Amino acid sequence: MGLHQRLRLYLICTYKRKKMSGIVPSFSLLIEKHLEWMLVTNYSERTVYTRRYDLNTFKLWCAERELVDVASITKPVIDRYQRFLYYY
Repeated sequence: MGLHQRLRLYLICTYKRKKMSGIVPSFSLLIEKHLEWMLVTNYSERTVYTRRYDLNTFKLWCAERELVDVASITKPVIDRYQRFLYYY
């Protein structure tokens, strides 16, 4: 399972748990939770720093396309982002 697949799975699972409780988490909150998990599971600080940069870049890309709801991040969206990175 690739990085984007793991991240998407993590985001969706967290989103569904929060949605069931009546709280819809923000994309920024989910990113911070993911980065916190990385630190707790002994990823290096440099890796976490790089991941933060990459996820914030992805978040900005999504915001430019008005994809602000976590549920709107689908596999086709990830594929579009990967194409964007390839041609960037």
